[in-house]
Amino acid sequence: MANTRWMTLPNGRKVKEQRFEDCEVFWVTYTGDRLHRKAHHHTAKGCRIVIRNTTATITMPDGTTMKKLLGRSGFSFAVKGPSCLPSTPRHGQSLEAQHQ
Repeated sequence: MANTRWMTLPNGRKVKEQRFEDCEVFWVTYTGDRLHRKAHHHTAKGCRIVIRNTTATITMPDGTTMKKLLGRSGFSFAVKGPSCLPSTPRHGQSLEAQHQ
């Protein structure tokens, strides 16, 4: 489940940080040029997610990391099954439909 805490940045600003373990992450990458784009759908299980304000830092099981903005199309994640945070499921599907 989530661990939530408030952090103070060096500039004195306070931000909320949430940590999630053992998550399933869905994201889309695009290749090609502007006129001939191709979408590539990716899924990773067992990821760790740290959310600060609206930025999610995802650590994959192999140790690689990536950053995504919450609420953008092409990125969503589920925490141990069908429960998820406010994010955008891919192609208009609900996360429950993606897990079946």
